[in-house]
Amino acid sequence: MSLSFLPRPARSSLLSLLPRSTCLSCSRRFVRKIASEALKSSKEPLTRCVLIKNLPPTFTVAKLLSLKGFGRPIESVIRRPSSNEVEICYLQPAGAACVVRAAKKGDFVMDGQKLKVEFCRPRPLPVEIIAAVSLRPASRRLLLRLPKCFRTEKALEEEMQRFGEMEQMWMAEDGKKATVTFSDIATALKAGKTLRSEKAWADSNVTFYVQYKHIYPRDPQVYPHTVCLSHLDLAPYQLLSGLKDVLDWKMGEPLVCCSMNKNSAFLKFRDWDAAKIFYDTYNPPGRIQKSWANDETPILSNQVTAAILGASRTLSISNLDIQRIWSGRLREDFGKFGDVIRTFVELEHRRAVVEFADIMHACKAIDHIYNNGSDFSVYAGSKIGFWHRPRSGVTPPVFYLRPMEIGGSTSQLVSKSNMSVESEVSYS
Repeated sequence: MSLSFLPRPARSSLLSLLPRSTCLSCSRRFVRKIASEALKSSKEPLTRCVLIKNLPPTFTVAKLLSLKGFGRPIESVIRRPSSNEVEICYLQPAGAACVVRAAKKGDFVMDGQKLKVEFCRPRPLPVEIIAAVSLRPASRRLLLRLPKCFRTEKALEEEMQRFGEMEQMWMAEDGKKATVTFSDIATALKAGKTLRSEKAWADSNVTFYVQYKHIYPRDPQVYPHTVCLSHLDLAPYQLLSGLKDVLDWKMGEPLVCCSMNKNSAFLKFRDWDAAKIFYDTYNPPGRIQKSWANDETPILSNQVTAAILGASRTLSISNLDIQRIWSGRLREDFGKFGDVIRTFVELEHRRAVVEFADIMHACKAIDHIYNNGSDFSVYAGSKIGFWHRPRSGVTPPVFYLRPMEIGGSTSQLVSKSNMSVESEVSYS
């Protein structure tokens, strides 16, 4: 088998730009249409970044993002003072596509000046950002319950500026609560982690503004999404090995969780479409029987978010020190994050894969290593990311991700050959 390595909320959701008849189902089709059209017209990864031009001299980022149409979740905002331009990197390519589409209709005007919006070069989405958004869920905005020493705007602004560029700050009249929006999610993560560890903030509350509900497409969950395979006499890794050619990776990881109960397996899919494709395609061998799970439990929002943004149940690790890493070591080190289905080390190319039962276990591993790199010092210098099945021919990847370098306090940008999730490794 061939594997690969890899401001305040806007006043209106971009759902206003979507077909209005069935809302969620239409939004799903809308996003997929954007993706398929872009894939046909380009061999490059889909871009999630837009450049805003012709801004008035008096503009602010907060005022720009309050315009109707900019409301999709954003990873970072980059100001270009020399040209008076702003680059916005959304979490999803669909966010950028919606903004460009609205701009073509002439919807964006600020202080009487019509804004120009265009796509800009793709930027890979860091895998640690995907993990943080799926687990916490992180965003650029922190919600704060303030200690007494920071209950003035001046004191709070000085406290927050040490972490990086701020976009907007708001404080309640009584000074007890505030929100701070940073220019990017990475800065907000750093601020949140630091504040929670400091004595001055020990009795305060530091949380993220939740934005995952605005990450699309989302399945309304009125149809079943869990398939039961009964009468099994197989270990989990044997079962999933047999299913590898049946799972449809067209839109990324289709299977977000696999759980076992005696001689039955429950396969929870990202959405109804992925579940139905599997159910209609899979022909159980021998005594194995398939059915829709009777005791249907709702799929978790963070599992869906992770899959939509580009996470998978399998991690790929490259540039390993193969003298110190072997399959048993991988299973021991990564087993603390959840059930490990299988591990494999490819000695010749110094890379490995770790497959979990649940997509959130993979996210937990990425998040822990990002925040506690010293715990995995034996992997220092390696790069870790989410594995995705290779796509045929010259078809660009569905997701353009940036692996994380282990051993540093922050992720390092790697060469283009390592940024894509489409480089290969093989295991059986």
